Amino acid sequence: MDAENDPAGTRVAKQTLLICSLGGSPEPVIDAIKAIKPQVVVFVCSGQSRPDLSESKPRFAARPRQASHEALQLTWVEAEIGSANAHNVAVEHPERIEKCIQSIRQNIDGRVAEWLIRGDNHQIIVDITGGTKAMSAALALCARPWNCRFYYTGGTQRDKGGLGVVQDGSEVAFETGNPWDALGYQAMEEFRLFFNRGQFEAARLIAEEAKKRVDEQSLKRQHQALETCAQAYAKWEAFDHKAALTSLKDVTGKCANDMAACGTGFWDQNIKLVIAQNIGQLEKLAEAAGTPSIAFVLDLLANAKRRGVEGRFDDAVARLYRCTEAIAQYQLKSAHQIDSGAATLAQLPEALRNQWQGRADAEGKLKLALQDDYALLQALYDPLGQLFTELKMDGMESPLAARNSSILAHGFAPVSGSGFRGLLGKVEQLAARMGASVPAPEFPKMGKAKVSRPVGTAGIGR
Repeated sequence: MDAENDPAGTRVAKQTLLICSLGGSPEPVIDAIKAIKPQVVVFVCSGQSRPDLSESKPRFAARPRQASHEALQLTWVEAEIGSANAHNVAVEHPERIEKCIQSIRQNIDGRVAEWLIRGDNHQIIVDITGGTKAMSAALALCARPWNCRFYYTGGTQRDKGGLGVVQDGSEVAFETGNPWDALGYQAMEEFRLFFNRGQFEAARLIAEEAKKRVDEQSLKRQHQALETCAQAYAKWEAFDHKAALTSLKDVTGKCANDMAACGTGFWDQNIKLVIAQNIGQLEKLAEAAGTPSIAFVLDLLANAKRRGVEGRFDDAVARLYRCTEAIAQYQLKSAHQIDSGAATLAQLPEALRNQWQGRADAEGKLKLALQDDYALLQALYDPLGQLFTELKMDGMESPLAARNSSILAHGFAPVSGSGFRGLLGKVEQLAARMGASVPAPEFPKMGKAKVSRPVGTAGIGR
């Protein structure tokens, strides 16, 4: 191994597990063992190429290069592995790639995980030089998620006009990081999986870690763009709308070219249109910060539905409860100019004024709770207050009781899926009576994004 591939001599300091595909020419594998000096070697071999590991000097079956008319005769080559432990993983069907993958995964995946968990001074090197093409391809595919480096012995000279086997004395070793990490492909696949499931913080962390592993600056910028995109939606899920807006504008601005470089699965026309709509929705949310608004209600309702899809019913019901309250607060403010958090006795109908006057502060103002809001709307003959009663949300059997008995509120029992769905249907009806007709927040899907359309609140969410 030359100094360029190992400038700091890190291999000397690290404990190495070498995994080799082995065919009828053991010389490249023997050379790799001498160069790498591993502590453990695993040979992925066929029944014919399987080395004899019963002695201190393993014996490899070798097929000498010979003229095509000569009879094939196996010879044996002895190699000193030194203090390394050696193990065989024999594949039964060396010409069938799917069988090779099965054998490698069943016999090596666990060993790789056990080796790497020992600490940062333990590394994996995968040598794909030997074996059948199916064996080498299978080993490369299985190594895709491993934290490893790849090793390959090629040559500067080959017989058959440069198309045959490497000629003795012209061997050249090549080493590189795992190409799936080096190019960022594995990280991008994992990013897309988590992003499309709404696990935006997990997706952001994947992009952040991948950015550290790649060396090429253009790849670093691509992962930075993906990280910024995931960060925008993670902030949105946490209701930090202003921060989400800033990040999402960066995605369509200074990160746009790098998003496009990630491929059409990450940046096609549909995704760009969805993000453009999201920016408009975030602008409305940021503008209305601190006040009840249709945009806020739609956002809360869509957020609750996403938590429901994840099976986080306690979180979902907590959001539906707040959404129900926000609907009443918006209606009181927009239709009756009453601030639910600072209603005056003078603004109340006479019946409620007499009933609630003992709750007023020194300035004659009251802070109304959810049930108070709807009682006031009904007393004002507002259709929304009437619907609240018709839906039986104000009595002992109110579906809002699911929130009050939730572990996240005052109870000790988790909310069930049926409890969430029952409340969701009623809150959607309240939102529909509210008269909202703007596009509901709908997040992009990497690889299969679609453009959201103006809908009534019965279709809120995604």
